[in-house]
Amino acid sequence: MRRTISTAGIALAVVLVLGLAGCNGDGDKVGPDGPITVGPPADARADPIEKPEVADAWVRRFGPYLDEETRRHYEEIPPARRFETFGPLFLDLAARDELLREARWFLEATEVDLYYGLPSYAACESFIEARRPGDAAGAGS
Repeated sequence: MRRTISTAGIALAVVLVLGLAGCNGDGDKVGPDGPITVGPPADARADPIEKPEVADAWVRRFGPYLDEETRRHYEEIPPARRFETFGPLFLDLAARDELLREARWFLEATEVDLYYGLPSYAACESFIEARRPGDAAGAGS
């Protein structure tokens, strides 16, 4: 004798599974301290001394490389002229970032922090070569 599952049986199984899994569609969950929210509390105020972050893709990508003076100069320039002024620096930083991306597997976090402060691509290259594991030294040469 062959058994068939009816549509009603499938629907009942789905309702039971969802009910047991807690997926009952109740979107008003309340945690131990009130409603669960994402982000800062509604009454949080920004520190008046702290200046807001520049919502700029270049700063988000290359911010770790920029010292305070360079960053301040960047922020003072009108947005329409920033790439014109900083384009060559961004190209250099992109090359440095690529070097770092390829070397992250053998650098410690403290070494990465030091790397961000190096003055040039050549300095970054020397820094990485000096730390490259012995069996990989000279690879690709």
